[in-house]
Amino acid sequence: MRPQKFCKVLVVLFLTSLIFLRSGPTYQIKNTKKVSLSTTGPAMTYDLVAGDGGIFTMGNAGFYGSAGNIALNKPVVGMAATPDGKGYWLVAADGGIFTYGDAGFYGSAGNIALNKPVVGMAATPDGKGYWLVAADGGIFT
Repeated sequence: MRPQKFCKVLVVLFLTSLIFLRSGPTYQIKNTKKVSLSTTGPAMTYDLVAGDGGIFTMGNAGFYGSAGNIALNKPVVGMAATPDGKGYWLVAADGGIFTYGDAGFYGSAGNIALNKPVVGMAATPDGKGYWLVAADGGIFT
């Protein structure tokens, strides 16, 4: 494998692991297309987001708003909590970003013609940005 391709593979694997650790796994729940889980602090504290943008909080997780009342172009496919747990980002399959609580908006891929849809996201450790990952391994910062 060429060094450049090997480096790309490592970056994709690293960011994929961040998405899993920061945003949590995606689950199928009856009557929804997709649900993503994001931990926000102590055990048994988490948020769930449905494909329509609806947010469900569990434990001590705060509710800061949802996209459930917005006509979305594409379904929400992921979410990430801010480091302090007082906000979250949602990402739609078209790269659109929705911010709630103390989550800042740092741009989106909603205006980019994507080769494959976005499938997840991860917040940067300092909460001053996020990474979006597409189905083909594309990374958007």
